[in-house]
Amino acid sequence: EWLAGDRFSLADIAMAPYLFRLESLAKSALWTRPGATRIGDWYARVRERPAFVAAFERWMPAELAERMRANGETAWPTVAAILGV
Repeated sequence: EWLAGDRFSLADIAMAPYLFRLESLAKSALWTRPGATRIGDWYARVRERPAFVAAFERWMPAELAERMRANGETAWPTVAAILGV
């Protein structure tokens, strides 16, 4: 269920910011594609934790979030080609 076993741990805490940043950059297709859905399932469980919103979402100004999403969408075709997805 969690990265290092059956309990939420430092491994999950350490990886959550990376997926949040990728999601902010409109790169969630990396874990919603076939073969990667377990990553998406794990990230959904992390996002359900009470501290997630406070730790990751509340601090980011809406303008920054929108710029990151727009820049990520612009870059996605190049990233997808490099990764072969």
